Amino acid sequence: MIRRICHTTSKSNTIREFLELPVERKVFYQKWEIMLFAAAIGFEACQKAELVDSNGVRDADSGSAVDFSTFDASGCWPGFLDAISLVEYSDPDCLKSDDSSIEMRVKTFEEYANFGLSVLSEETVYEMNPVQLADFILKQLPDEPKKIPDVIFE
Repeated sequence: MIRRICHTTSKSNTIREFLELPVERKVFYQKWEIMLFAAAIGFEACQKAELVDSNGVRDADSGSAVDFSTFDASGCWPGFLDAISLVEYSDPDCLKSDDSSIEMRVKTFEEYANFGLSVLSEETVYEMNPVQLADFILKQLPDEPKKIPDVIFE
């Protein structure tokens, strides 16, 4: 399956801001790193955002989307994708290797990342120095851990 990981056109500027930071302020060097971080923020907030514009029309910036295989540079990518899908769907069948299951997992990732990119944009995280960024990350953590659905342990 050849698939690109998309984000909305409106999030392109946020990604560009991160990538164009001077070396001494850079936290992310590749787009996939930003997307993974953004998805973690969305997942932690239990918030997703569809890839649509203000009129409800699909708005996936496929021109600057990331090849699925690019995420292989992250050792945690497959596990992260599978873990958020297991929690999201509470069904191990979502981990099947057929095209529809893969598409479902990727779409879930994209929507969490799209929400996370909104948070990063609103908070102008790309303007933060490393200490401010660390503080921002710590504030994203919950006061209490989330309960994992029982279906995963059955």
